[in-house]
Amino acid sequence: MNQLRLNKEKFDRLLTVTRSYYQKGAWPELLDWARLTAASGWHAHTGQYVSEELEIMLVEASQHLDKCTIPLKWELPSSFNDNRRILHVLTAAYVTGGHTRLVEKWLKYAKPGERHAYVLIDQDAPEIPEWLPQAAHQAGGAQFIFPASLSRWQKARLLRDMAVNWADIVVLHTHPDDPVATVALGIPEIPPVLLQNHSGHSFWLGSMIADHVIDYREPEYNLSLFRRHVKASSLVPLPIQRIEQTFSKQEARRILNLPEETVVLLAIGSSYKYAPWGEHHFPNVMRDIILDHPNAVLLVVGPSAQESVWSDVIKETKGRIIVYGLQKEIDMFYATADIYLESFPVGSLTAALEAALRGLPVIPGAKPLAPIYTLQSYQGMDVPSSSFEEYKERVGEYIRDGKLRRQNGITLKKSIEQEHGEEVWRSRIDRILDQVSSHSVGMQNREKTFSYGHDEFWSGHQLSSGTFSLLHRTLNQQLLIYSKEDNLNIGIHSIG
Repeated sequence: MNQLRLNKEKFDRLLTVTRSYYQKGAWPELLDWARLTAASGWHAHTGQYVSEELEIMLVEASQHLDKCTIPLKWELPSSFNDNRRILHVLTAAYVTGGHTRLVEKWLKYAKPGERHAYVLIDQDAPEIPEWLPQAAHQAGGAQFIFPASLSRWQKARLLRDMAVNWADIVVLHTHPDDPVATVALGIPEIPPVLLQNHSGHSFWLGSMIADHVIDYREPEYNLSLFRRHVKASSLVPLPIQRIEQTFSKQEARRILNLPEETVVLLAIGSSYKYAPWGEHHFPNVMRDIILDHPNAVLLVVGPSAQESVWSDVIKETKGRIIVYGLQKEIDMFYATADIYLESFPVGSLTAALEAALRGLPVIPGAKPLAPIYTLQSYQGMDVPSSSFEEYKERVGEYIRDGKLRRQNGITLKKSIEQEHGEEVWRSRIDRILDQVSSHSVGMQNREKTFSYGHDEFWSGHQLSSGTFSLLHRTLNQQLLIYSKEDNLNIGIHSIG
């Protein structure tokens, strides 16, 4: 039985549990199990990008939310002079990754008369980046952290109260499995709701309540319209901030103990993006390249050097592949690099664009499994190699040819500045804000079917890369809340 079918069976068993609470009208428990069901769809891909039944149950729960009371008062800054108040809703904020940085862009580029604030529904990370509340303050707003003591049901009630009584626009930056916003905003008497699609390759909640989805690449845009059935979507360029180098190349190499004459290759991305899938084995391909070019080293930011796929190639290259793990500050790594390599089998869009904006040539991954996992084509960037031998030859050419690196880096930088400037992004956002005037609940089923043919890969890759284990952790936490007897009656013991 293939992994997609196994994952769908897991999802359906969890959906059965959620449905049982729906039938009882047990709304707080419904939210908890809806979250777990959505986590299953997110971390163990079923080939679905939305569950209409799950969305409908959450919207029905929304009709009963006013019966819930919240045991605290809230306050956000406001003024009669405000032209537009925008409430940003996050499940959690993180120091690393592009998701939280995108919220900062909204705050940083607030227009005169706008006031922005954000809420954190379930802040699980120990550290909130200091630049986020600073940006909110500069935008006339504030940060509000929902108390961990509140249930999801109570958090939904609190979010609704804020949306109705403070906001003119609500922008969702929530995790794909977070049901709180769908319940909070599942009635018509709510300001317009925008949804930032920061997980375009996966299942997520929110299709029924989003009045407009903001997509950042064409593959994600198509999935939103034809696989999630959202009411409306716009394709917007991902905003990339112009970078002022804080390190010179010479200084960065001194700190990292790298000789000046070395050609430095750089790759940045979460560990799962490098997890091998058949011949798409980034560590082994890079081992061959490094062994063929004695003057080159590879720096990898994101994975752990203790992972076996990396520890083996580190030994084989005698330390010329250097793996640094997660890093809060990555300017030094960009500054020391001569060439940026897109991760594969799953690319890292933001990191690659930031490298290009620093003037580095960017080499896309070889033989992309689907358009959604690799960079689009830009002037100054080669098309993806059609084989791994061709890829090795291409990287070797860039290692040998400094003039090629400089020319393509300059051309690519100009292309990215034109297409991904923050001002360009904000002008597109303004068009969307002017379009959305009211809130409605529902989905728009379109006749056209659409697929990139990557669903089977994604379900298997999640299992092999370890993201599937996140589902089991979430499941085990949930089972602790409910009695073993109840779980056995529903059959949850067979989900794993």
